[in-house]
Amino acid sequence: MNIVIGGVPFSQNLGDGIIFENIKNLYMGTEKATKVSPLDIAGRDDFETGATSSDLKFRILHSIPAFGRKPVLALFFYLKYQWVWRKSWQSKLAEADLLTVGGGQLFLDEELNFPLKMYFLSLTAKKLPTLKTVIAFVGVSPTLSPMGKLLFRRAIKNFNPQSISVRDEESRQNFIRLIKPNLEVKVVPDPAVNSKQCYKIDSVPCDQNKRIGICISNPKGLDVQGRLGKAFQEQTGQYFINLIELLDQQGYHVSLFTNGASEDELLKDEIYNTCKSWVDVCEDKPKTPSDLVNIINRYDLIVAHRLHANIIAYSLGITSIGLRWDTKLHSFFKSINREHLFVDTLLPTAEQTVALIDEHLHFGMNNSDSMLIHKLTGEVESHLAQ
Repeated sequence: MNIVIGGVPFSQNLGDGIIFENIKNLYMGTEKATKVSPLDIAGRDDFETGATSSDLKFRILHSIPAFGRKPVLALFFYLKYQWVWRKSWQSKLAEADLLTVGGGQLFLDEELNFPLKMYFLSLTAKKLPTLKTVIAFVGVSPTLSPMGKLLFRRAIKNFNPQSISVRDEESRQNFIRLIKPNLEVKVVPDPAVNSKQCYKIDSVPCDQNKRIGICISNPKGLDVQGRLGKAFQEQTGQYFINLIELLDQQGYHVSLFTNGASEDELLKDEIYNTCKSWVDVCEDKPKTPSDLVNIINRYDLIVAHRLHANIIAYSLGITSIGLRWDTKLHSFFKSINREHLFVDTLLPTAEQTVALIDEHLHFGMNNSDSMLIHKLTGEVESHLAQ
C-alpha cells in the first residue's frame, strides 16, 4: 500500500519531523505498507538550514497591520495553491492508496495559516475518489476563529475521513466542540513515544556526571499571538539565565540546545553569550530529526517547554522537566503519570526548577511505554485494514 503523510514534516521545529519519521516507521513495520512519502502542506521538500526563507516570511507577515494579515495570507496561500501546491500535491497523491493527515498541532489557527492549508489540501484529495483518508495523531487548539472553524469543517467534509484520532483527551474534546465531526474521535499516544525504536537508539546510562540539557525556546515563537502575557514574553530569557547560573553553582554540567527553530537558536546564542562561563556545551543547531534525538540522548535530564523534546526524552528513558506554556504539554505529562515533573506556572523560579532536578535526577525513567506503542501499532494497522 502506498501511503502519503500530510503535515509539516520539514518544519524548522524538528518535533514535526520526529512525528513524521515515527509514523513512517510504524507503517513500515506492518506487512501492508510498501511506500510512505511526506507531503508538507507548507510546500517544503526538505529541511531548511541556516537563515531561512521562513524567517523572512515571519518578519514580513508581522510587518503587516494585524487587521490586514488574514486577507493578505489568504490571498498568498490561494495563489500558491493555484500556481504551485495543487500540481505538486496532485502528483504526490495520484498513486497513493491512503492519505494520513497528521500528526502534530495541525488544528491550530494563527492568522488562518493551518485552516487555509488544510482546506486547500482537502480540495486536492476530494478530486481523487479512490483515495482513502484518515486524520491521525493530531493536536487541536482550544480556540479557533469563526473563519478557522468554517475552513476546518469544510476540510473534514472534503476529506471524508475513514477515522479520526487525536493525541490527548483535551484535543478530543476540542475537536468535538469546535469541528463537530460525524465520526468517533479516538485518543491515541503521540507517535514520538516510539522514537527509541524508530531511531534505534541505545540509551546512555546515567554516569553521575549530572549532565543537564536546557532546551531554549523563544517565548515569541511559543506565543505568537501574545496570549500568555507580556511578562512571559519579556522574562522567560532571564529565567533561563538564572537557571543556568544556579545549576552551575550547584555543580551541574549544563548544555544548551533547541528543537531547531531559528527564533529559538537566536535566543540560545544570546543566552550563551551572557552565560559562557556557566555553560559546558552550546549545541549546534540540529539539522535533522535524528540530530535532535542524538543530542537529547547525551543528557541525564532535560528542562524544556517544547513538547517533543519531552516526549523524545521519555522514549529514551531520560528524566524531563516540562515547563508550562500550552495545554498539550500538561496533557502529555498527565498521560504518562508524570505530573509531578511538570512545572505548572508560566514564570517558574530557578530555585523551584533546581529543586525538582535535585529530587529526580537519579531516579531514572523506567518507562512502561510498551502499552503506548501497542496502541500506536493498533492505530496504524486499523488505517490499513479499512
